[in-house]
Amino acid sequence: MRRGQTIIGMRTLLLVIGGLVSNAVADTLPVMHRRPAAALLSSDEARLYVANQRSGTLSTVDLQSGMVTERQIGQQLTALTRRPRADEIIAVDFAAGELIVFSESNDASGIELRKRVETTSWPVSAAVSDDGERCCVASLWSRRATIHSWTETGDTGRAAVIDLPFAPRTVTFTDERHAVLGDSFGGRIAVVDCVAEQLVSVRELPIHNIRSLAVDGNDLLLSHQVLNSAARTESEHIHWGVLMQNEITALPIAAVLDAEVALDSVRRSVSLGSAGSGAGDPQAITGLSDRLLVSLGGTDELALIDRVGVREARVPVGARPVAVAVNRQSSRAFVVNELSDSISVVDLSRNEVVKELVLGPRPAAGSVERGERAFFSSQLSLENWMSCHSCHTDGHTNNQLADTLGDGSYGDAKRVPSLLGVWATGPWAWNGKHSVLTSQVAASLQNTMHTRDYRLSAGAEGGDAEPLALAADLAAYLTTLRRPPSISSARLMDNSADGARDGAVVFESRGCATCHDPFTSLTTDGVFDVGLPDRNGLKDFNPPSLGAVSQRDRLLHDGRARSIEDVLSKYSHPNGQKLPVDEQQALIDYLERQ
Repeated sequence: MRRGQTIIGMRTLLLVIGGLVSNAVADTLPVMHRRPAAALLSSDEARLYVANQRSGTLSTVDLQSGMVTERQIGQQLTALTRRPRADEIIAVDFAAGELIVFSESNDASGIELRKRVETTSWPVSAAVSDDGERCCVASLWSRRATIHSWTETGDTGRAAVIDLPFAPRTVTFTDERHAVLGDSFGGRIAVVDCVAEQLVSVRELPIHNIRSLAVDGNDLLLSHQVLNSAARTESEHIHWGVLMQNEITALPIAAVLDAEVALDSVRRSVSLGSAGSGAGDPQAITGLSDRLLVSLGGTDELALIDRVGVREARVPVGARPVAVAVNRQSSRAFVVNELSDSISVVDLSRNEVVKELVLGPRPAAGSVERGERAFFSSQLSLENWMSCHSCHTDGHTNNQLADTLGDGSYGDAKRVPSLLGVWATGPWAWNGKHSVLTSQVAASLQNTMHTRDYRLSAGAEGGDAEPLALAADLAAYLTTLRRPPSISSARLMDNSADGARDGAVVFESRGCATCHDPFTSLTTDGVFDVGLPDRNGLKDFNPPSLGAVSQRDRLLHDGRARSIEDVLSKYSHPNGQKLPVDEQQALIDYLERQ
């Protein structure tokens, strides 16, 4: 089906079920997983536009009649933003590397496509300045910010590309000049001057999983998590919120824009959840005049936080709420539920869901879909404090240290490994004790998550899940996660450079391939004494894969190295050998392209 084609215009029947108004979706819409990622109200607030990541379609929901239309406009839509002072909406296409510009219309689909603008590869979000003159795009795996400017005639002019030292996910403008980008996995934020087209600052906070940025008066709000590497994955540390905290942080915008200010000294944080009632995986955040709205992706709830008393109310919504759109009167919130392909309409005066809008029929959930649902659900963990995603962000890593029983003991926290491409990197655990991936998953459910009587939330497929069946479903999902591109590949750099070829020779001659075999996903199935024992005396480790090693911000089992250069020069890995400068650089070039 070609892009831009309207799939169907389907009038839904409004039904009252259990006090909720819901649209009953007919079989005339395609049966598929849509995975909505973002939503935006039309200018007259009569329609809701929904960007679907899995299907690449744009759903248009008539909020009065319940009519849903769907149009194929891209490959993987991850964000929507409006261009102020212009009749334009911008959708971000992650897979195509495009910005899709469209306007509102009165035809069946509710939109009119205007143009496609090529941007830096792997774009995941975008923001437009209030004057509508500049758009800043955050590109994930290429680790770049791209600034697009509009000419006086409305055409998109030259794009300026700025390299970042981290993989960004979120972006927002603080004024007409400056954009702020947040780290998808760790705790760094970058300030970009979009007029001068330059990077102003990069600073790091002791947090991870920055999932949303929002301007709230004179503050910049962040939703994120905090993993305490000094805590253990014991039930008591989980129960009291010592191991994993879920928070909202407010930073004065003036301090954010001042590169000399230490942000950790001025931040104000509000903890979500309490003992016995965790608030796993905060996602979208929106500031209203009297309260804050935060979607809790792990608990399937919308949290409403009173600004005065810091009291928290929760409204159950669909499966994994990842985005929220609010009308101008702040009377309705439209919550995007990624894993139930639905929109929950919340009455903010009554704090309750009044409509459930289904975007289309879905296939029955199989093992992979059940595993995906479980991976992002904090209902797996004791009292809803965290999900698998909390540490393995979107299947990757939060680049933090966690003290689990993954190495057979407590007392020395280990680096959280990436799970992208994990199916090909066995055996698993730092001591290599699991030869079957399902066994490793089952151990994590028992010892890290403390999974008990896991049940999917109401409205999701699957019902109760036995522990072994749950581990099998999670392992099935993990086998679908592909290894990310290296940074150089994501930036479309030449992978056949002489340095990379020379580095391959060094890799073989210096014995690197003994532990990291290029023919087995750059790892091996043994354990080796690498000369870096931990505090408990463990010295034999299973080597992690070096595939996409450039996309990790901490290396070695204890995360002590912050770069490949650190590993080779500062810590003389492996086995204390010092490489000549030319060999070291060639090896770095080679590894950065894997």
